[in-house]
Amino acid sequence: MVFLVRVTSAGQTDYRFLKSLEANAAYWRGARDNWICPLRFAINRGGPKKENAARKASVNTFNIGRDGPSCITNGDLKTVWESGCGENAYF
Repeated sequence: MVFLVRVTSAGQTDYRFLKSLEANAAYWRGARDNWICPLRFAINRGGPKKENAARKASVNTFNIGRDGPSCITNGDLKTVWESGCGENAYF
């Protein structure tokens, strides 16, 4: 059996799966009365960031199309970057 765990905090929601086998294994190891299962969620305690940390930052690229580097950090949601057709493209 698998449980889907949902956490909502600071205006954000994230999900994780918890397998019943993990709880069973804890029981078999002696956790008869209680058990704490650490689950990590991708929720920022201070809420979503409102600034664009990458805007105007320097960018290292390899095999990126002609407009790629400037479109990666320009802050305009209407622009995109393309990797071109080469192998091992990155930014």
